[in-house]
Amino acid sequence: MSINSFAQAMSDGELLRSRKEDSINALTVLLVEDERSQAMLIAALLSQYGHTVHMAHSGEQAIEMFREVKPDLVLMDVIMPGMDGYETTKAIRAEHSAWVPIIFLTGLSDQTDRLYALKVGGDDFFSKPVDPAVLLAKMNVMSRIHAMQKQLNTYKAAQEEENEIAAFVMNHYLNKNHDSRVEYSIESASHHFSGDAISVSPTADGGLNVMMLDAMGHGLSAAINVLPAIQAFNSMSKRGMPLSNIVPEINDKIRELSLPGHFLAGTFIHVDPTASQLTGWLGGTPKVYVNNNGEIQSFSSKNLSLGILPSSKLDFEFFHAPWSAQSVLFTCTDGVLESLDAEGEELGDAWICEIVQKYGSTLDIAIFSRDWKSAMGSNKPHDDASVLIINQSKI
Repeated sequence: MSINSFAQAMSDGELLRSRKEDSINALTVLLVEDERSQAMLIAALLSQYGHTVHMAHSGEQAIEMFREVKPDLVLMDVIMPGMDGYETTKAIRAEHSAWVPIIFLTGLSDQTDRLYALKVGGDDFFSKPVDPAVLLAKMNVMSRIHAMQKQLNTYKAAQEEENEIAAFVMNHYLNKNHDSRVEYSIESASHHFSGDAISVSPTADGGLNVMMLDAMGHGLSAAINVLPAIQAFNSMSKRGMPLSNIVPEINDKIRELSLPGHFLAGTFIHVDPTASQLTGWLGGTPKVYVNNNGEIQSFSSKNLSLGILPSSKLDFEFFHAPWSAQSVLFTCTDGVLESLDAEGEELGDAWICEIVQKYGSTLDIAIFSRDWKSAMGSNKPHDDASVLIINQSKI
């Protein structure tokens, strides 16, 4: 920016007033410019426009000042003694995760230099000498972006607070019954909520009921969808109702209370009071594996997910398996089966069957979690992933 162009901009009061009216909000600007006369001219213009300007005259000083003033915008010179603008920008981006726009002020005209400015973390650039009209126009754009960013941050903070409250309430609402034979884990793909749920309930005759649900989607909407089923399951189990009554009742309740198209895949297990027989029902869930003294049986879903059709139009198919003091049941939700191994292949049923066969009655959540994470390597499950183990030897 030449002294003449600066003087023209400052003397054009009408232009300046109109631009002030266009401005959305004032910004805190970190101006990094080693030529002090240039820095003072730009700072004076931006100050007249209502912005607060902090000046740094080297890359090292800019990094320190960025930490102190936490600017809304950085105007970064490229060529400076010592650390240049590229290295300074990379250092700032590496240290700070929050997005702050960085605009390069450059006298370089080569396209390669300008592309590199964007590659190292710059968001825009404009050429020296600085045109006051262009500078002020870009500041207006950044003001609007900053205002929108503040609104998004405010909304995000409010949303996080609401999620924390909802998660607190839901965690206290979910079943807290425990049985020494039952171990389970739920890994959520969402920050607060899982669409998977596992409920353990003793029966009136001394038996054991366990329900595992997998709701469509993730987050709060999926988590809310499982609550009516959990309440109904616990109530009916305590009253001694058999699975043949519990499952149809829950199916109709889900159909009544859930949004259209929001179904629940479900697994229901009952261990009888003598611990000699196991009964189960699968609706849209992965296989159940039962290891009974080394003999492994697998049971596949032969029923629709909960909530698709009214119970009056369905035939509910249950399975039965022998159960003994050394029996172990293993099942999981789709998120486990579909998780990828180190080669990018889905783990699938064969891998699960190998785990059940390998560990027998010693299988527990800690062992499975160790082998599962080892198989995935650096991968993470992309869906809610739950594991349920019932081990009769743990009683």
